[in-house]
Amino acid sequence: MNLITEVLNLLNNCNSNSKWPDTLSKMLLEWIESSPNSVLILPTISSACRSLASITNMVIIVEKAMDSYFNSDFDLSDGRGWTYLLGALKVPEMSLTDFLDEAIQHGCYIVLFSYALQQLPLSQGLEDEMKLLQDMIQWTFKVKPMQQNEAKLFLWWHRTILLLLRQLDFGTDQAIVCRTLQNWLPAMITLGEDKASSGFLGAIGLGKKSQLSIKFRLITKALCTFMSIQILPSGVIRLDPNAPIKPETSSGKSHEPTLTNLESLKTNKQYISLKEHIEAAINFLTDSRNTLRDTNILFTQMTKHLYTDARYLETLFKEVV
Repeated sequence: MNLITEVLNLLNNCNSNSKWPDTLSKMLLEWIESSPNSVLILPTISSACRSLASITNMVIIVEKAMDSYFNSDFDLSDGRGWTYLLGALKVPEMSLTDFLDEAIQHGCYIVLFSYALQQLPLSQGLEDEMKLLQDMIQWTFKVKPMQQNEAKLFLWWHRTILLLLRQLDFGTDQAIVCRTLQNWLPAMITLGEDKASSGFLGAIGLGKKSQLSIKFRLITKALCTFMSIQILPSGVIRLDPNAPIKPETSSGKSHEPTLTNLESLKTNKQYISLKEHIEAAINFLTDSRNTLRDTNILFTQMTKHLYTDARYLETLFKEVV
C-alpha cells in the first residue's frame, strides 16, 4: 500500500512539462490492468481519490481500477462488488463538478454510475431523486462512448428507468415524468443511429458511420422504440396492460424509434447475425401486456444475451444499494 501511495505522490510532484507524469501514469495503469486479483486494487481507488491533485489522473486511475476489479476472480455476487467499490470511492466534494466533467470526457462511466449509487441513499425525497435522474439524462447527451466502454452506459440507463417509475409510483405529476422521458429519448436515439443524422451530411444520408457495435445499437433502438410506444398521444404514459398501444406514425426517417424501423433490421445486412434477437425484441414490443414498467425486462433479456462478457452488468438488474 505504501508503494501505491508513493507512486501517486510522485505523480503529484512530477514536473508537468516533463515526460515523467505520462510515464508513471502509464506504468500504474498497466499494473492495475494486469493485477485484477491484487488486494491493492480497492485501496488504490481510495488512495487515488484522497491523494491525487490532478482530477484527470484521478478519474482515469479509479476507472481502470474498477474495470480491473470486475475482471477479477473475486466473488461479486449479491451486489458485493458494488458495495466494496462504493466504500472505496471518495468523490472530492470541493471539486465535484470537475470530477464529473472529467469522468464524462475520459469515458469513465463506471465512476459516474458509482457516484450516482452513492447519491441515492442521500436523497431526501422525490425532488432529490429527480435531480439525480436529470443528471444521468444529461450524461447520456454528453458522453462519447466507444465499443470498449459502450455497455457501461447501460448501468445508469437502467437506473434512470427505475427512478422514472419511482416518480410515477410516489405521486409526481405524470406530465412531468412524461416530459422527462421525452427529453431523454433523443440522446438515446442519437447513440443508436447507424449513421449520424445531424448536420447537412446527415440530412442527405451521408452522415458519419457509427463507431458503436451493432449489438449496442440494437439494444438502444429496441429500448427507444418500446418506451416511445408507451407514451400515448394524449401525453399519458401507458402503465395499464389493457390500455391501447399508441398507433405508429413516422416521417420515414430510418433513425426514428418505430416498430417498422425495428422490423426493417431483419433484412439489414449489418444486423443479419442478430436476427433472432431482433425478432425477440419485436415480439416483446408487440405484446400488449407489456407496459413501461416492463422496460427493464426487455433490457435484461437483451443485455444478458449480447453482453455475456461484461461482468459489471451481472448485478445490473438487482437492487445493489
